[in-house]
Amino acid sequence: MPPVQKKARLDRGDGADAEAPATEVIHPDGDIVFVVGAKQKQVLVHSAVLTTASEVFSALLSDRFHEGQQHRSAGSPAMIPLPDDDEDATIQMLCLLHPGPSYDLVDFWPAQLFRLASVIDKYCCKYALDLQVEALLLRLYKTWKKDRTGWHNDLGALATAAYMLEQSSCFQMFTAELVLVYPSSYSALSRPDITPGAKLPVNALLALEEIRGSLRLLLQSDLEAKAVEHLDARRDTSPNGSVASRTDVLFHQGISQWPPAWYTESSLSLWEILDCVQNPEGPSRQCPCGRHCEGVTQLQVAAKAFEESFKGLCLKCVREDTIDNADLLDQCAWRFTPPREDACRNKEHAG
Repeated sequence: MPPVQKKARLDRGDGADAEAPATEVIHPDGDIVFVVGAKQKQVLVHSAVLTTASEVFSALLSDRFHEGQQHRSAGSPAMIPLPDDDEDATIQMLCLLHPGPSYDLVDFWPAQLFRLASVIDKYCCKYALDLQVEALLLRLYKTWKKDRTGWHNDLGALATAAYMLEQSSCFQMFTAELVLVYPSSYSALSRPDITPGAKLPVNALLALEEIRGSLRLLLQSDLEAKAVEHLDARRDTSPNGSVASRTDVLFHQGISQWPPAWYTESSLSLWEILDCVQNPEGPSRQCPCGRHCEGVTQLQVAAKAFEESFKGLCLKCVREDTIDNADLLDQCAWRFTPPREDACRNKEHAG
């Protein structure tokens, strides 16, 4: 439910009242009207809520600044201009700060979330809005999981927002997804024409590149090994050698490109290959041979374990520049040990 809009009678400061433009009422007893952005959108809020949630608002509305020295009350709210702020993002933040019906976020998108994160960071509200922001991130993540092939660049904006707002669990999830589904160079995430203003730290981008490169080679070698085991189980010996035979097995899983051309524009992502193995649409589904189906099942189990092996980057390790890529790759060694549930061995980073 969006905030109510109403006409307000506001004190101009010269003793006369003037009819103001429609004001979005977030708090009905508010004592401040923020005039936000170039469009001068007006929004009625309460100073007690803002000063409790944010040190920046607490300082701004104190008697040390002109804005705080103005008389303000429910009947005569003070007007405070915020000309440099994003209108929509600022209003969204103010709605999240105030209790009551929330702002209409049904059509909320990752690019908007990044702008919201920027405003929340500017006004130091990330701790006051910790649960609200986490809920938004998780809802967007749930929506994105329905179609992992879309909006890869928006995933970078989500990861950046999680980084800015110190959402460690969401940051791990989004960086894990970036490794699985992002097909091209991570340097593209820093391009302003792709993700305006959204930039992950360089150490995080380098770690993601190294981990994805290692996982690509690991996936390729292990799927080929599983395909050979599958052929051995069928006692299928090809006179032309095993390479063509194991490639044929993988083609039957629906993989259109083998070996994968990892560093080309048409490169498949790790997830696209894993999805083909876990959900085959080729002849392997209809084969009546029990041993053949057992081999396909082994490929599916291996692919599922591989997909779940990387838990993402540790937010505190990224912030402190203490990323241990060897440790991260060790947690992905699903062939030898079960995947670890944590993404970092540093006990101080738990939670």
